[in-house]
Amino acid sequence: MTTIDQQLLTQLRTYYQAHLEDIIAENIAVCEVAAPPFQELERARYVARRLQEAGAENVSIDEMPNVYAQISWQQPGPTLMVTAHLDTVFPAETDV
Repeated sequence: MTTIDQQLLTQLRTYYQAHLEDIIAENIAVCEVAAPPFQELERARYVARRLQEAGAENVSIDEMPNVYAQISWQQPGPTLMVTAHLDTVFPAETDV
């Protein structure tokens, strides 16, 4: 790893450790929105709203429903794409 990579990794670890409780709480909040297969629109809306609240731009939901958003950084750099499933494999009434 380069020195820059090490510095970035250190910054990410520090941020993660400082915000761990919030990160866990947000993950729980997302999981509490029922999203059985082909019925994940409510969760997509939740994720889109949270992205907007965090300052993301061009937030949209397509017909699938996939959530798209753009986050602009102050410094130029490579593009990062994050993908994840919104739906779950269990019924909506499952207590998570």
